[in-house]
Amino acid sequence: QRKLKSGLTFAQVMSEFYGEDLKPEKHTQEVSWGDLEEVLEERLFDMKVGDTSPVIKFSNGYAIIKVVNSFINPLLTEGEFRKRESGIRKTLRARRMRRLNAQFVAEFMNRQNVVVRGEVFETLASWLDKIIRYNGESEFSQISPAGLEVDFDNLKLAMEHKLDIPLLTFNSGHLTLRESLRKLHIYRIQVNQESPQMMRRQIHADLKKIMQDELLGREAYRRGLQKRASVRAEVQLWSDYYLSRMFAKAANLQPQKNGDIVFPDTLKTLYETMNIQIVQTILDSIKLTSIPMVTVRPGYGQSLVVPPWPNF
Repeated sequence: QRKLKSGLTFAQVMSEFYGEDLKPEKHTQEVSWGDLEEVLEERLFDMKVGDTSPVIKFSNGYAIIKVVNSFINPLLTEGEFRKRESGIRKTLRARRMRRLNAQFVAEFMNRQNVVVRGEVFETLASWLDKIIRYNGESEFSQISPAGLEVDFDNLKLAMEHKLDIPLLTFNSGHLTLRESLRKLHIYRIQVNQESPQMMRRQIHADLKKIMQDELLGREAYRRGLQKRASVRAEVQLWSDYYLSRMFAKAANLQPQKNGDIVFPDTLKTLYETMNIQIVQTILDSIKLTSIPMVTVRPGYGQSLVVPPWPNF
Protein backbone atom coordinates (compact mmCIF):
# COMPACT_ATOMS: atom_id res chain seq x y z
CA GLN A 1 0.00 0.00 0.00
CA ARG A 2 2.89 2.37 0.76
CA LYS A 3 4.40 1.69 -2.66
CA LEU A 4 1.07 2.36 -4.37
CA LYS A 5 0.74 5.64 -2.48
CA SER A 6 4.24 6.60 -3.62
CA GLY A 7 3.00 6.63 -7.21
CA LEU A 8 3.98 3.17 -8.50
CA THR A 9 1.43 1.31 -10.59
CA PHE A 10 -0.10 -1.92 -9.36
CA ALA A 11 1.87 -3.84 -12.00
CA GLN A 12 5.15 -2.21 -10.89
CA VAL A 13 4.49 -3.08 -7.26
CA MET A 14 3.67 -6.69 -8.16
CA SER A 15 6.87 -6.90 -10.21
CA GLU A 16 8.91 -5.64 -7.25
CA PHE A 17 7.43 -8.29 -4.98
CA TYR A 18 7.82 -11.19 -7.42
CA GLY A 19 10.98 -10.07 -9.22
CA GLU A 20 9.51 -10.31 -12.70
CA ASP A 21 7.10 -8.54 -15.00
CA LEU A 22 3.72 -10.12 -14.48
CA LYS A 23 1.02 -10.18 -17.11
CA PRO A 24 -2.18 -8.40 -16.01
CA GLU A 25 -4.11 -11.68 -15.90
CA LYS A 26 -1.75 -12.80 -13.12
CA HIS A 27 -2.97 -10.10 -10.75
CA THR A 28 -6.41 -9.12 -12.10
CA GLN A 29 -9.72 -10.91 -11.89
CA GLU A 30 -13.16 -10.22 -13.31
CA VAL A 31 -15.73 -10.67 -10.57
CA SER A 32 -19.46 -10.40 -10.14
CA TRP A 33 -21.50 -10.26 -6.96
CA GLY A 34 -21.16 -13.50 -5.01
CA ASP A 35 -17.66 -14.36 -6.28
CA LEU A 36 -15.77 -12.93 -3.30
CA GLU A 37 -16.16 -12.86 0.46
CA GLU A 38 -18.58 -10.31 1.85
CA VAL A 39 -15.85 -8.22 3.48
CA LEU A 40 -14.11 -7.83 0.11
CA GLU A 41 -17.31 -7.13 -1.81
CA GLU A 42 -18.49 -4.53 0.68
CA ARG A 43 -15.42 -2.50 -0.18
CA LEU A 44 -15.18 -3.41 -3.88
CA PHE A 45 -18.69 -2.40 -4.92
CA ASP A 46 -18.35 0.93 -3.13
CA MET A 47 -15.28 1.85 -5.23
CA LYS A 48 -14.94 3.65 -8.56
CA VAL A 49 -12.60 2.87 -11.45
CA GLY A 50 -9.06 3.87 -10.42
CA ASP A 51 -9.74 3.60 -6.67
CA THR A 52 -7.38 1.58 -4.47
CA SER A 53 -8.65 0.09 -1.23
CA PRO A 54 -6.94 0.17 2.16
CA VAL A 55 -5.58 -3.13 3.47
CA ILE A 56 -8.55 -5.47 3.96
CA LYS A 57 -8.44 -8.43 6.34
CA PHE A 58 -10.34 -11.48 5.07
CA SER A 59 -10.37 -15.20 5.86
CA ASN A 60 -7.20 -16.10 3.94
CA GLY A 61 -5.11 -13.11 4.98
CA TYR A 62 -4.99 -9.54 3.72
CA ALA A 63 -5.76 -7.91 0.37
CA ILE A 64 -5.50 -4.60 -1.46
CA ILE A 65 -7.99 -4.10 -4.30
CA LYS A 66 -7.64 -1.71 -7.22
CA VAL A 67 -10.57 -1.26 -9.60
CA VAL A 68 -9.28 -1.15 -13.18
CA ASN A 69 -12.62 -1.35 -14.99
CA SER A 70 -16.32 -1.88 -14.39
CA PHE A 71 -19.30 -2.80 -16.51
CA ILE A 72 -23.03 -3.37 -16.09
CA ASN A 73 -24.69 -6.56 -17.26
CA PRO A 74 -27.58 -6.09 -19.70
CA LEU A 75 -31.09 -6.41 -18.28
CA LEU A 76 -32.10 -10.02 -17.71
CA THR A 77 -35.17 -11.65 -19.11
CA GLU A 78 -37.59 -13.20 -16.61
CA GLY A 79 -36.33 -16.69 -17.51
CA GLU A 80 -32.68 -15.69 -17.06
CA PHE A 81 -33.48 -14.04 -13.73
CA ARG A 82 -35.16 -17.23 -12.45
CA LYS A 83 -32.07 -19.23 -13.37
CA ARG A 84 -29.88 -16.82 -11.40
CA GLU A 85 -32.28 -16.52 -8.49
CA SER A 86 -31.47 -19.99 -7.11
CA GLY A 87 -27.75 -19.21 -7.25
CA ILE A 88 -28.28 -15.90 -5.44
CA ARG A 89 -30.32 -17.60 -2.72
CA LYS A 90 -27.61 -20.27 -2.34
CA THR A 91 -24.92 -17.59 -1.95
CA LEU A 92 -26.97 -15.71 0.65
CA ARG A 93 -27.62 -18.93 2.62
CA ALA A 94 -23.92 -19.81 2.55
CA ARG A 95 -22.97 -16.34 3.78
CA ARG A 96 -25.52 -16.49 6.57
CA MET A 97 -24.21 -19.94 7.54
CA ARG A 98 -20.62 -18.63 7.68
CA ARG A 99 -21.70 -15.70 9.88
CA LEU A 100 -23.59 -17.98 12.25
CA ASN A 101 -20.70 -20.47 12.31
CA ALA A 102 -18.19 -17.72 13.10
CA GLN A 103 -20.48 -16.33 15.81
CA PHE A 104 -20.97 -19.78 17.37
CA VAL A 105 -17.24 -20.61 17.33
CA ALA A 106 -16.28 -17.23 18.81
CA GLU A 107 -18.82 -17.51 21.64
CA PHE A 108 -18.00 -21.18 22.24
CA MET A 109 -14.24 -20.54 22.46
CA ASN A 110 -14.73 -17.54 24.75
CA ARG A 111 -16.51 -19.85 27.18
CA GLN A 112 -13.67 -22.41 27.05
CA ASN A 113 -11.11 -19.96 28.44
CA VAL A 114 -8.14 -21.40 26.48
CA VAL A 115 -4.79 -20.19 27.83
CA VAL A 116 -1.30 -20.87 26.44
CA ARG A 117 0.95 -20.92 29.50
CA GLY A 118 3.79 -18.52 28.83
CA GLU A 119 6.62 -20.17 30.72
CA VAL A 120 5.99 -23.60 29.17
CA PHE A 121 5.47 -22.05 25.73
CA GLU A 122 8.87 -20.39 26.02
CA THR A 123 10.39 -23.81 26.76
CA LEU A 124 8.98 -25.04 23.45
CA ALA A 125 10.00 -21.87 21.58
CA SER A 126 13.56 -21.96 22.94
CA TRP A 127 13.90 -25.56 21.77
CA LEU A 128 12.67 -24.58 18.29
CA ASP A 129 15.18 -21.71 18.25
CA LYS A 130 17.96 -24.31 18.33
CA ILE A 131 16.80 -26.16 15.23
CA ILE A 132 15.43 -23.33 13.04
CA ARG A 133 17.67 -21.40 10.68
CA TYR A 134 16.22 -17.89 10.64
CA ASN A 135 16.73 -16.11 7.32
CA GLY A 136 14.80 -12.84 7.64
CA GLU A 137 12.26 -13.99 5.03
CA SER A 138 8.62 -15.04 5.47
CA GLU A 139 9.45 -18.63 4.56
CA PHE A 140 8.08 -21.74 6.18
CA SER A 141 9.75 -25.10 6.70
CA GLN A 142 7.94 -28.21 7.73
CA ILE A 143 9.62 -30.22 10.43
CA SER A 144 9.15 -33.76 9.21
CA PRO A 145 7.69 -36.26 11.68
CA ALA A 146 10.93 -38.27 11.48
CA GLY A 147 13.11 -35.23 12.11
CA LEU A 148 10.86 -34.02 14.88
CA GLU A 149 11.01 -37.43 16.55
CA VAL A 150 14.82 -37.22 16.69
CA ASP A 151 14.71 -33.76 18.26
CA PHE A 152 11.83 -34.81 20.48
CA ASP A 153 14.05 -37.55 21.92
CA ASN A 154 16.75 -34.96 22.61
CA LEU A 155 14.20 -32.68 24.22
CA LYS A 156 12.91 -35.57 26.29
CA LEU A 157 16.39 -36.25 27.62
CA ALA A 158 17.09 -32.57 28.32
CA MET A 159 13.74 -31.60 29.83
CA GLU A 160 12.01 -34.75 31.01
CA HIS A 161 10.63 -32.90 34.04
CA LYS A 162 8.85 -30.32 31.85
CA LEU A 163 7.19 -32.53 29.23
CA ASP A 164 4.21 -33.37 31.40
CA ILE A 165 3.56 -29.80 32.53
CA PRO A 166 0.36 -28.31 31.00
CA LEU A 167 1.05 -26.02 28.04
CA LEU A 168 -2.60 -25.33 27.13
CA THR A 169 -5.28 -25.07 29.77
CA PHE A 170 -9.03 -24.78 29.28
CA ASN A 171 -12.16 -25.14 31.39
CA SER A 172 -12.45 -28.92 31.13
CA GLY A 173 -8.79 -29.88 31.21
CA HIS A 174 -5.36 -29.28 29.71
CA LEU A 175 -2.79 -30.43 27.14
CA THR A 176 0.75 -31.08 28.33
CA LEU A 177 3.86 -30.03 26.42
CA ARG A 178 4.29 -33.68 25.39
CA GLU A 179 0.72 -33.87 24.02
CA SER A 180 1.08 -30.50 22.30
CA LEU A 181 4.25 -31.64 20.51
CA ARG A 182 2.38 -34.66 19.20
CA LYS A 183 -0.43 -32.40 17.99
CA LEU A 184 2.07 -30.17 16.21
CA HIS A 185 3.31 -33.09 14.19
CA ILE A 186 -0.11 -34.53 13.58
CA TYR A 187 -1.13 -31.18 12.08
CA ARG A 188 2.18 -30.94 10.16
CA ILE A 189 2.71 -27.39 11.37
CA GLN A 190 5.14 -25.40 9.23
CA VAL A 191 7.45 -23.14 11.18
CA ASN A 192 8.03 -19.50 10.25
CA GLN A 193 11.73 -18.92 9.55
CA GLU A 194 11.65 -15.12 9.40
CA SER A 195 12.58 -14.40 13.01
CA PRO A 196 12.18 -15.79 16.54
CA GLN A 197 9.33 -13.31 17.12
CA MET A 198 7.43 -14.37 13.98
CA MET A 199 7.95 -18.04 14.81
CA ARG A 200 6.55 -17.56 18.30
CA ARG A 201 3.54 -15.60 17.02
CA GLN A 202 2.76 -18.26 14.41
CA ILE A 203 3.18 -21.27 16.77
CA HIS A 204 1.05 -19.53 19.39
CA ALA A 205 -1.76 -19.01 16.84
CA ASP A 206 -1.44 -22.60 15.57
CA LEU A 207 -1.73 -24.00 19.09
CA LYS A 208 -4.90 -21.98 19.62
CA LYS A 209 -6.28 -23.30 16.31
CA ILE A 210 -5.42 -26.89 17.22
CA MET A 211 -7.17 -26.44 20.55
CA GLN A 212 -10.22 -24.98 18.80
CA ASP A 213 -10.48 -28.05 16.57
CA GLU A 214 -10.07 -30.34 19.57
CA LEU A 215 -12.76 -28.65 21.62
CA LEU A 216 -15.19 -28.33 18.70
CA GLY A 217 -14.70 -32.04 17.98
CA ARG A 218 -15.50 -32.91 21.60
CA GLU A 219 -18.57 -30.68 21.51
CA ALA A 220 -19.75 -32.29 18.26
CA TYR A 221 -19.36 -35.72 19.83
CA ARG A 222 -21.23 -34.59 22.98
CA ARG A 223 -24.11 -33.47 20.76
CA GLY A 224 -24.17 -36.83 18.99
CA LEU A 225 -23.23 -35.45 15.58
CA GLN A 226 -21.08 -38.53 14.92
CA LYS A 227 -24.35 -40.38 14.20
CA ARG A 228 -25.18 -38.21 11.22
CA ALA A 229 -24.77 -39.84 7.82
CA SER A 230 -22.55 -37.04 6.44
CA VAL A 231 -20.17 -37.27 9.40
CA ARG A 232 -20.03 -41.07 9.25
CA ALA A 233 -19.26 -40.86 5.53
CA GLU A 234 -16.44 -38.38 6.16
CA VAL A 235 -14.92 -40.49 8.94
CA GLN A 236 -15.17 -43.59 6.74
CA LEU A 237 -13.43 -41.75 3.91
CA TRP A 238 -10.54 -40.75 6.18
CA SER A 239 -10.36 -44.26 7.65
CA ASP A 240 -10.21 -45.88 4.21
CA TYR A 241 -7.60 -43.41 3.05
CA TYR A 242 -5.23 -43.93 5.95
CA LEU A 243 -5.68 -47.70 5.99
CA SER A 244 -4.71 -47.66 2.30
CA ARG A 245 -1.62 -45.54 3.09
CA MET A 246 -0.64 -47.89 5.93
CA PHE A 247 -0.99 -50.87 3.58
CA ALA A 248 0.99 -49.11 0.85
CA LYS A 249 3.77 -48.32 3.31
CA ALA A 250 3.87 -51.85 4.76
CA ALA A 251 3.90 -53.37 1.28
CA ASN A 252 6.44 -50.84 -0.04
CA LEU A 253 4.05 -49.65 -2.75
CA GLN A 254 5.16 -46.47 -4.49
CA PRO A 255 2.94 -43.97 -6.38
CA GLN A 256 2.65 -45.13 -9.97
CA LYS A 257 3.24 -42.76 -12.87
CA ASN A 258 1.79 -45.04 -15.53
CA GLY A 259 -1.21 -47.28 -15.99
CA ASP A 260 0.65 -50.54 -15.34
CA ILE A 261 0.98 -51.08 -11.59
CA VAL A 262 4.17 -52.93 -10.66
CA PHE A 263 3.98 -54.76 -7.35
CA PRO A 264 7.13 -55.33 -5.26
CA ASP A 265 8.41 -58.66 -4.00
CA THR A 266 6.75 -58.05 -0.63
CA LEU A 267 3.32 -58.57 -2.17
CA LYS A 268 4.44 -61.67 -4.07
CA THR A 269 5.66 -63.19 -0.81
CA LEU A 270 2.42 -62.23 0.91
CA TYR A 271 0.43 -63.88 -1.87
CA GLU A 272 2.49 -67.08 -1.71
CA THR A 273 2.32 -67.47 2.09
CA MET A 274 -1.23 -66.33 2.87
CA ASN A 275 -4.58 -67.57 1.60
CA ILE A 276 -5.51 -64.39 -0.26
CA GLN A 277 -7.85 -64.05 -3.20
CA ILE A 278 -7.40 -60.97 -5.35
CA VAL A 279 -10.21 -59.68 -7.54
CA GLN A 280 -8.17 -58.67 -10.56
CA THR A 281 -10.74 -56.24 -12.01
CA ILE A 282 -10.91 -54.27 -8.76
CA LEU A 283 -7.15 -54.45 -8.30
CA ASP A 284 -6.57 -53.07 -11.79
CA SER A 285 -8.78 -50.08 -10.98
CA ILE A 286 -6.61 -48.97 -8.04
CA LYS A 287 -4.60 -45.84 -8.71
CA LEU A 288 -2.04 -44.78 -6.12
CA THR A 289 -1.21 -41.13 -5.74
CA SER A 290 1.14 -39.02 -3.63
CA ILE A 291 -1.42 -36.20 -3.32
CA PRO A 292 -2.23 -35.76 0.40
CA MET A 293 -5.75 -35.55 1.73
CA VAL A 294 -6.70 -31.99 2.57
CA THR A 295 -9.56 -30.74 4.68
CA VAL A 296 -10.89 -27.40 3.57
CA ARG A 297 -12.76 -25.24 6.03
CA PRO A 298 -13.76 -21.58 5.53
CA GLY A 299 -10.59 -19.57 5.77
CA TYR A 300 -8.40 -22.49 6.80
CA GLY A 301 -6.89 -25.17 4.60
CA GLN A 302 -4.56 -27.68 6.16
CA SER A 303 -3.28 -31.20 5.56
CA LEU A 304 -4.36 -33.25 8.55
CA VAL A 305 -3.62 -36.78 9.65
CA VAL A 306 -7.14 -37.03 11.08
CA PRO A 307 -10.26 -34.96 10.61
CA PRO A 308 -11.27 -32.68 13.50
CA TRP A 309 -13.39 -35.40 15.13
CA PRO A 310 -12.54 -37.26 18.34
CA ASN A 311 -12.06 -41.00 18.32
CA PHE A 312 -15.22 -43.08 18.68
